[in-house]
Amino acid sequence: MAGVCEEAKIVFNVALAGTLEERGFERVSDAHYARKETIGEAEVIWRVLFGPPMKYRSMSFRDSTGYFIPEVERLSKLAFPDSPSASWTMAGTRHKTFGDTDIADRYERTPKSRKMRRSELKDIEPCFQGLPGTHGLLRPHWNAEGADLEGLGDRIDNLWKLYVDSWVNTTNTYLRAGPPSSSEFKFGDIPGSLTRILEDWVLGFHEPVKSFLRGIIDAEYPTRDEIEEVLRQKVRRKSYLPIVWRYQKIPEKRFLIMQEGARHNASAARRIAQVLGIEDEVI
Repeated sequence: MAGVCEEAKIVFNVALAGTLEERGFERVSDAHYARKETIGEAEVIWRVLFGPPMKYRSMSFRDSTGYFIPEVERLSKLAFPDSPSASWTMAGTRHKTFGDTDIADRYERTPKSRKMRRSELKDIEPCFQGLPGTHGLLRPHWNAEGADLEGLGDRIDNLWKLYVDSWVNTTNTYLRAGPPSSSEFKFGDIPGSLTRILEDWVLGFHEPVKSFLRGIIDAEYPTRDEIEEVLRQKVRRKSYLPIVWRYQKIPEKRFLIMQEGARHNASAARRIAQVLGIEDEVI
């Protein structure tokens, strides 16, 4: 895999090296800093890095900030050996993550004034290319060609501190807090990410995980009334769906599909319980 371009290394050194060192990160390479910390019983690795150039643009790079928990990856592979990895890679590098973001994403998610509510990063930053290229070959990225690299580094540093740093702190708080104390499974909940269940376990929140897995397994055969109530709740939240769904009975085919989905979730929950060694406690 290609490394980052020389321009990206210069920008990173100006932009983020000092800022990240102040926050406990250590240098891994010219455009990659990492910080390891222990939360509960797990090692959590935070990374901030620039990725390799986009095809046809040799002076480009993408930024990424994210975290990875090695034990979650190990347990996920044990529980679901034939499934794709629960993690993904950061900005075209080999480094894996369970949650990442970038400057453009955080900027565009931040509430703006009415006048700026449609603002995108490319509207204020000339070196950010926000539109994908032909056939998706070019993802949104930074293009350092012809740029004042120190000036670009200063702007990236300010944007990261304004929009990404708070996301890192919020995500860390979220990981440390674990699931809500009232977290009990009700049919229709999306176990969402079974990765999140494994995260909670390795972070030390064992009892909520047992309770949630037990609820998924117990809901393996939901009744028609339970399924219809879930659909009614969804319709109330999505007013664009036909109002008739509030009142009509669900067709037999849809009922069977949702029952099958519940059985699939229950099967996944059993596999997780087996890997965690708590099968006798939740089944």
